[in-house]
Amino acid sequence: MDFSFLRRALNALTIAAKLRLMTALASLILVAISGYFLFEEYQITRAGREIAVRQTVEVAHSILGWAQQLEARGTYTRAQAQQLALQTLQAARYSGKEYFWVQDMQPRVLMHPFKPELNGQDASHIQDPDGKPIFVLFVRRAQQSDGGGFVTYQWPKPGEDQPVPKISYVKAFAPWRWVVGSGVYADDLRKNFLASLWRTLIVVALAVAVNLLLARNVQQSVVRGLDKAVRVARAISQRDLTQQVTVKGRDEISHLLAAMKAMSEDLTQTLRGVRQAAEQLAHTSAEIASGNQDLSSRTESTASNLEQTAASMEELTGSVTQNAEAARRAARCAETANEVATQGGEAVAQVVHRMEDIRASSRQIADITSVIDSIAFQTNILALNAAVEAARAGEQGRGFAVVASEVRTLAQRSAQAAREIKTLIENSVQQVEAGGAQAALTGQTMERVVAAVQEVHTLIQEITTATGEQSNGIAQVNVAVSELDRMTQQNAALVEESAAAAQALREQAMQLLESVQRFKLT
Repeated sequence: MDFSFLRRALNALTIAAKLRLMTALASLILVAISGYFLFEEYQITRAGREIAVRQTVEVAHSILGWAQQLEARGTYTRAQAQQLALQTLQAARYSGKEYFWVQDMQPRVLMHPFKPELNGQDASHIQDPDGKPIFVLFVRRAQQSDGGGFVTYQWPKPGEDQPVPKISYVKAFAPWRWVVGSGVYADDLRKNFLASLWRTLIVVALAVAVNLLLARNVQQSVVRGLDKAVRVARAISQRDLTQQVTVKGRDEISHLLAAMKAMSEDLTQTLRGVRQAAEQLAHTSAEIASGNQDLSSRTESTASNLEQTAASMEELTGSVTQNAEAARRAARCAETANEVATQGGEAVAQVVHRMEDIRASSRQIADITSVIDSIAFQTNILALNAAVEAARAGEQGRGFAVVASEVRTLAQRSAQAAREIKTLIENSVQQVEAGGAQAALTGQTMERVVAAVQEVHTLIQEITTATGEQSNGIAQVNVAVSELDRMTQQNAALVEESAAAAQALREQAMQLLESVQRFKLT
């Protein structure tokens, strides 16, 4: 059976309506059960009386049988036996004033102890207030297959004229075609039933009143608790966590309120933590965004510096290339000077003229060594700057730092060689100038000049070698600077992305903070 419609109807009711409906149903069930048992009691009492009446009629029927046996044995005639039986039954009483009567099948009353005027009279016309032909009904019941039955009608009590309900049992005595019967008055049954009904109604009314009182208290307790829970839940749904929940009792509603109180407190603590975290996140994201902007600016500045460094490295590469070319020319000049010094003894006559050439060459070499010294100084500064930038680049600039260190070492060696060359050239110039004044001493100093020129040749060879290594190192530095510039550009792009992400994070943190601030926590 489908009770879905009943469930839908019950779900449409409030808790208070359901409790009232349950109380009403319980009261109706109590009334129905009380009525059922009261009716059962009435039926049992009536059945008990019917059994008693039937048993007494059976006794009267046995008296008729006893008289008929006297007739059959010849002790009495039928008339005598019938008269004996009628006298015996007329005198018989039970339960106070209850009696027997006898009639035949016509129906004609043969004996009635309290209505003697009916004796010998045709009783077919006698009816009760409801119009029932009483004695005719007695005959009909007696003629049934079982030979007897009950008849309900109204008949006055002995000594009274007002008919009252009565239940009689009649049984046919076939040998004489008589009907013997007796009954009990049922008015006391009704009185007892009504008295029991009133008592039951009073008890049921008291029980219903107690039930209603208890139901009302339960309803108020449940509804108040549920209303309080609904108010708290509605306040929470409206982002208001300031509701104070007071828990009293140990019933399920109290447990529900306690759970909602704990939920509200936990939610309050959680939202406070979320609010603090959102504020901290907003502050932190703002700092991150500011730091990223500053880092982006610094990265752009670094990228610009690296571009300038790359340009300077290109210029330095050109300068070093020129320096190498000058060193090669100086080497050739030194070689020429060596040859000239070797041949000096053979061309003493040309000493003065050659001394002028040597003076000019020495001055040119001095200028070249000054250029080399300046380039070595600039290279040393650039290598130092490159080492600083490599240190800032961290792990990615380690290789660049090694190259910068090598370049710096080469630059220092070049500077040292240039200073030594400069010193030698200055000595040579002094000697050449002194040689101009002391041409006579040319032969004596020629050996020293040759040795000095050979040393210059050796130093210039070293300068040439160092300059080649310097050129290679600077080329590597240039490659490293280009790579560092590329990586810096990538870092700048990443920093811009990080700044955008930090800004988005800050906006989301502000949105989260705005959402959390909608809740009332205090």
